[in-house]
Amino acid sequence: MDVAGVLTEVASRLRAGAAVDVAWHRTLERAGIGGSVLGGAAAPHGERDRDDGVDALVRYAAAEADPQVLAQVAAARAAARLARRTGAPLADVLEACAAGLAEAAQADAARRIALAGPASTARLLGWLPVAGLGLGAALGADPLAVLLGGGPGTAAGLAGIALLVLGRQWTAALVARARREPSGTGPPRARRGGWTAVGRDHGGG
Repeated sequence: MDVAGVLTEVASRLRAGAAVDVAWHRTLERAGIGGSVLGGAAAPHGERDRDDGVDALVRYAAAEADPQVLAQVAAARAAARLARRTGAPLADVLEACAAGLAEAAQADAARRIALAGPASTARLLGWLPVAGLGLGAALGADPLAVLLGGGPGTAAGLAGIALLVLGRQWTAALVARARREPSGTGPPRARRGGWTAVGRDHGGG
């Protein structure tokens, strides 16, 4: 689900004069989020849901069980609540949030592309010792006898295996750490026309 696209469309409908609940309902319906999930957005609760369609978005994301979508929807919910607390225009807040989510998605894609090279190189380097044994045997040498015959050859082989394992673990840790870096899917902080979405003279809300 394109959460940024949903928020942008809701903001556009609000700017066109649609009521908040109507803007959410029509946008979610057009995005294919229907049935009981969408019906819950318009169901009475004594008081209309203060976040309107955001809770329907949350329910849909929970059903999808996609961590990235859940994080994006959580940011959208925080943005909608921020607009309600501060009185900021909801369309501005949703557009700022959508821009932040789009930037985060681009950063995630760039990170995946950047990590593909090191991961592939690490796998290739891991197979080089095996290829070296095969090459030595093809040239008429007997590398296995040297490695298994005791003495300096065996010591060198054990040291090489230890360094290989250490190198693979180090590389895997670096790649895992890079993948865990925050993607910026939190509440928006973008400025629009001199207005800051977070903490505009409200101490963060």
